[in-house]
Amino acid sequence: MIDPGHDLLLHRPPGNLLDKALARVDHARNLRRQILLAAAALLIGLTGGWMGHGLWSEAPQAELAPPPNVLVAASEDPISVRLVMHAPDASSVSIAGSFNGWQGDTTPMTRTADGTWHATVTLPRGRYEYLFVVDETHWLNDPTAPLTAPDGFGQANAILDV
Repeated sequence: MIDPGHDLLLHRPPGNLLDKALARVDHARNLRRQILLAAAALLIGLTGGWMGHGLWSEAPQAELAPPPNVLVAASEDPISVRLVMHAPDASSVSIAGSFNGWQGDTTPMTRTADGTWHATVTLPRGRYEYLFVVDETHWLNDPTAPLTAPDGFGQANAILDV
């Protein structure tokens, strides 16, 4: 039973106790925030380090080995490029591309005994698109070309960077 003469306000927790409890909650929130920020900084730092070592980014073009059928030189002189296609059943194969006005008969390829066709073209530095023309009627993409571009007819042209 409560004494009617007793002041109930005296039984409240002291004001500084409530302030201390709120300060602990704020401290816990700040600590969590600091931990999250530290983790984010660590992740960003590690990512930046990995990217700097090429683990998350593409290697610079200078570090990539050229495809086996492309010869690369460091000068501004025209570059000779050997293009190869395996088509043992073909009676003729030639190259049509942006470098020869897409004329299918101006750059014929030579056949070897195993049915591989090859030709060497000398081109100034630049980007070119091309296709192989098999038996004068079938225009085919180079299956070994690492890059292609849409040809505007629902197919793709091989890309040659010289």
